[in-house]
Amino acid sequence: MKTKSCFGVVAMLDALGAKNLSMEESHNFLKKVDDFIVSISKHTNFELEQVGVSTKPELSVFGDTIIYTWDLHESKYPNIQLLAVAQWLRPAIVSGLMHGILWRGALAMGDYLWSESVVLGPAVSDAASWCQEADWIGIIATPNCSQRISELNAFIQSDFYKQNNKEIIDISERYVKYPVPLRDGTIRQLYAINWPRQYTFVKEIKESNNKQLIKEAFEFPVDRMFFWQLQSFPIPKGTEIKFEHTEMFFNKCIHDLVK
Repeated sequence: MKTKSCFGVVAMLDALGAKNLSMEESHNFLKKVDDFIVSISKHTNFELEQVGVSTKPELSVFGDTIIYTWDLHESKYPNIQLLAVAQWLRPAIVSGLMHGILWRGALAMGDYLWSESVVLGPAVSDAASWCQEADWIGIIATPNCSQRISELNAFIQSDFYKQNNKEIIDISERYVKYPVPLRDGTIRQLYAINWPRQYTFVKEIKESNNKQLIKEAFEFPVDRMFFWQLQSFPIPKGTEIKFEHTEMFFNKCIHDLVK
């Protein structure tokens, strides 16, 4: 078994409500996961063409958990690759809703060991320790990774970056600093993947630069698409707060679009 020592990204996504499935439900869940992986693979490949790193993300499935890993050891400034990471993690939540899966997860960056059957190391432990902590549907950056995103945000706003890069990057298109509700009832200021921006309507109306169109689209299609997907999931008593927190985050991200 060949094992690689890596430095890079580890993202761990856990499927809510999949712990106690029957055999038939497990079979249906695995089919949903297969369809989900196919649907998001095109996003990963598209973004990789733009980042100038020869390594490719690896995707592993362990039960009801998906683990993305991406070795960035050859990158002189690994934090900049977090922009691409957000672009291929962002579709995960929306695609999950489309395929009947509610994902909750965490994003970390650091050292890890990778093989075809095992992924271990500090970055994996960091992602695992935060993967199930947020009380919602979505993907958070761990505290350490959130610090990296803060540094990245400062860098892309610096005069040095602006003088050497034509593209203007708004990090809020990818990550949102947010008071994340945790399962223990506390709030933690962390970055979270801005998955609401993935909705097709959101991208199209943002690019239109038509404020009236943005206003009309916000009032009907974007909200309706999201809630239409969400209503297909059962909400057992005691879990409703997760959905409320998810709705609040969705509304915050979409409202920021029309400011």
